[in-house]
Amino acid sequence: MKKLLFILLLFSSGLSAQIIVDDIDINQAENLSICQVWFVPKTFSSKVTARVDYGQEQKKSGLLGGSALKENGKKKAFNSEVAGVNYFENNGWQLIDTHVVSSGSNDSAYSTSIYTFRIKR
Repeated sequence: MKKLLFILLLFSSGLSAQIIVDDIDINQAENLSICQVWFVPKTFSSKVTARVDYGQEQKKSGLLGGSALKENGKKKAFNSEVAGVNYFENNGWQLIDTHVVSSGSNDSAYSTSIYTFRIKR
Protein backbone atom coordinates (compact mmCIF):
# COMPACT_ATOMS: atom_id res chain seq x y z
CA MET A 1 0.00 0.00 0.00
CA LYS A 2 2.83 2.39 0.86
CA LYS A 3 4.46 1.71 -2.50
CA LEU A 4 1.22 2.46 -4.35
CA LEU A 5 0.76 5.72 -2.46
CA PHE A 6 4.36 6.72 -3.16
CA ILE A 7 3.97 5.98 -6.88
CA LEU A 8 0.73 7.98 -7.07
CA LEU A 9 2.33 10.96 -5.31
CA LEU A 10 5.37 10.78 -7.54
CA PHE A 11 3.23 10.57 -10.69
CA SER A 12 0.92 13.43 -9.67
CA SER A 13 3.84 15.73 -8.77
CA GLY A 14 5.26 15.26 -12.26
CA LEU A 15 1.96 16.37 -13.80
CA SER A 16 1.97 19.70 -11.98
CA ALA A 17 5.07 21.06 -13.73
CA GLN A 18 3.82 23.28 -16.54
CA ILE A 19 5.32 26.26 -18.27
CA ILE A 20 2.95 27.66 -20.88
CA VAL A 21 4.35 29.69 -23.80
CA ASP A 22 2.28 30.41 -26.92
CA ASP A 23 -0.44 28.11 -25.50
CA ILE A 24 2.10 25.26 -25.48
CA ASP A 25 3.23 23.43 -22.34
CA ILE A 26 6.95 23.45 -23.11
CA ASN A 27 7.52 20.79 -20.43
CA GLN A 28 5.56 18.34 -22.61
CA ALA A 29 6.72 19.51 -26.06
CA GLU A 30 8.53 16.86 -28.08
CA ASN A 31 12.07 17.50 -29.30
CA LEU A 32 12.50 20.37 -26.84
CA SER A 33 15.27 20.28 -24.27
CA ILE A 34 16.67 23.85 -24.14
CA CYS A 35 15.06 27.26 -23.77
CA GLN A 36 16.34 30.77 -23.17
CA VAL A 37 14.61 33.24 -20.87
CA TRP A 38 15.04 36.95 -20.26
CA PHE A 39 13.03 39.35 -18.18
CA VAL A 40 11.37 42.63 -19.12
CA PRO A 41 10.25 45.31 -16.63
CA LYS A 42 6.48 45.45 -16.30
CA THR A 43 5.05 48.88 -17.14
CA PHE A 44 4.20 50.99 -14.08
CA SER A 45 5.35 48.22 -11.74
CA SER A 46 8.44 46.98 -9.92
CA LYS A 47 7.77 43.46 -11.26
CA VAL A 48 9.21 41.77 -14.35
CA THR A 49 7.71 39.45 -16.97
CA ALA A 50 9.51 36.59 -18.71
CA ARG A 51 10.13 36.22 -22.43
CA VAL A 52 10.91 32.70 -23.62
CA ASP A 53 12.64 31.43 -26.76
CA TYR A 54 12.33 27.68 -27.22
CA GLY A 55 12.95 27.70 -30.97
CA GLN A 56 9.47 28.80 -31.98
CA GLU A 57 8.77 31.05 -34.95
CA GLN A 58 9.27 34.64 -33.83
CA LYS A 59 6.25 36.92 -33.99
CA LYS A 60 8.36 40.08 -33.71
CA SER A 61 11.56 41.06 -35.40
CA GLY A 62 14.45 42.47 -33.45
CA LEU A 63 17.31 41.39 -31.26
CA LEU A 64 15.16 39.85 -28.54
CA GLY A 65 11.87 38.42 -29.73
CA GLY A 66 10.57 35.50 -27.73
CA SER A 67 7.10 34.91 -26.40
CA ALA A 68 5.57 35.86 -23.08
CA LEU A 69 5.29 33.29 -20.34
CA LYS A 70 1.61 33.13 -19.39
CA GLU A 71 -0.43 31.80 -16.52
CA ASN A 72 -4.23 31.67 -16.73
CA GLY A 73 -4.08 33.59 -20.02
CA LYS A 74 -2.16 36.57 -18.55
CA LYS A 75 1.53 37.42 -18.57
CA LYS A 76 3.10 35.95 -15.45
CA ALA A 77 4.78 38.61 -13.31
CA PHE A 78 7.69 37.99 -10.94
CA ASN A 79 9.05 40.10 -8.09
CA SER A 80 12.55 39.82 -9.57
CA GLU A 81 14.62 37.91 -12.13
CA VAL A 82 15.72 35.52 -9.38
CA ALA A 83 12.07 34.73 -8.63
CA GLY A 84 11.63 33.92 -12.33
CA VAL A 85 14.69 31.66 -12.36
CA ASN A 86 13.33 29.87 -9.27
CA TYR A 87 9.98 29.42 -11.06
CA PHE A 88 11.70 27.59 -13.93
CA GLU A 89 13.84 25.52 -11.54
CA ASN A 90 10.73 24.52 -9.57
CA ASN A 91 8.86 23.57 -12.75
CA GLY A 92 11.21 21.02 -14.26
CA TRP A 93 14.06 23.11 -15.74
CA GLN A 94 17.73 23.43 -14.73
CA LEU A 95 19.72 26.63 -15.21
CA ILE A 96 22.81 25.77 -17.25
CA ASP A 97 24.15 29.13 -18.46
CA THR A 98 23.74 32.89 -18.10
CA HIS A 99 25.13 35.60 -20.35
CA VAL A 100 24.55 39.30 -20.96
CA VAL A 101 23.54 40.90 -24.26
CA SER A 102 24.22 44.63 -24.66
CA SER A 103 22.69 46.90 -27.24
CA GLY A 104 22.56 50.58 -28.14
CA SER A 105 25.09 53.36 -27.95
CA ASN A 106 26.71 55.06 -24.96
CA ASP A 107 23.78 57.43 -24.54
CA SER A 108 21.08 54.79 -24.71
CA ALA A 109 22.88 51.52 -23.96
CA TYR A 110 21.14 48.74 -22.11
CA SER A 111 21.91 45.15 -21.26
CA THR A 112 19.78 42.09 -20.69
CA SER A 113 20.67 38.87 -18.89
CA ILE A 114 19.80 35.72 -20.85
CA TYR A 115 19.22 32.56 -18.84
CA THR A 116 19.59 29.19 -20.59
CA PHE A 117 17.69 26.24 -19.13
CA ARG A 118 17.69 22.50 -19.88
CA ILE A 119 14.62 20.41 -19.10
CA LYS A 120 15.09 17.87 -16.31
CA ARG A 121 14.00 14.47 -17.66
